Amino acid sequence: MPRQKSGNFDQKQYVNDYIKTKIVYRRMNFNNSKPEDMQMVEWIDAQPEGVSNYLKRLVLDDMSMNKSRQ
Repeated sequence: MPRQKSGNFDQKQYVNDYIKTKIVYRRMNFNNSKPEDMQMVEWIDAQPEGVSNYLKRLVLDDMSMNKSRQ
């Protein structure tokens, strides 16, 4: 059951506005007919830290390695 509005505060509108202003989405596609793509999906899904945290850590590690090369 949806949460009732309390006074002038609209939780749903607040969450929608927060997502629009604070969250950036990036999409990555995998082809399930390619075995190497499915191996990557299985590997990513198996990471205990979660998909987003795992990918963010990979990007940060790559950024650090590239800074040291410059």
